[in-house]
Amino acid sequence: MANKVEVGGLKINETLYRLVQNEIAPGTGVEADEFWASLGKIVKDLSHRNRELLEKRNSLQKQID
Repeated sequence: MANKVEVGGLKINETLYRLVQNEIAPGTGVEADEFWASLGKIVKDLSHRNRELLEKRNSLQKQID
């Protein structure tokens, strides 16, 4: 199983974390830690809405079945 790195309130696959840190973020003007913090906030902000939509999908699927 792949190792995880905890950053920005998220558990990120270590390979993805290193890719962003070492190859994607440098030269963009966005610090990698800033990216992870922003992504963590977005995920947190949208997780409640996502849960609501999944519940609605399950309800609709039960009606179809």
